[in-house]
Amino acid sequence: MWKENFNWALEHVRGNPVRNPGIEEEINISRRGIKEFLNQNHDDYLAKNEMIRHISDILSKAEYMGETMYNGRVSKIFRTQLCGKDNYIIVNYNDEGELNLYSITTSPKVLVDIKK
Repeated sequence: MWKENFNWALEHVRGNPVRNPGIEEEINISRRGIKEFLNQNHDDYLAKNEMIRHISDILSKAEYMGETMYNGRVSKIFRTQLCGKDNYIIVNYNDEGELNLYSITTSPKVLVDIKK
């Protein structure tokens, strides 16, 4: 199912920027971002991987939590629900200063030192 979701996302989601009312910048969705998102460990791996098919809608409605440093990069964190649990979608700035989908986690540790 991973490969089907990956290929579907490449065809239907990649290259279509997303807007969220909490921030000014567009969020880009790249091949690398799709792959990283799908490869993340998760309590409900199947449901998380199905999210990629709806990621544009989910990101556009997710609650903007703020900005933080994550893995050495400036990241913006968005909260959404999956299977009744808070999930945090991470988008990172790339070297060109554009925001890109990066990852998802259920760990609230991404909120440490967050600034709005």
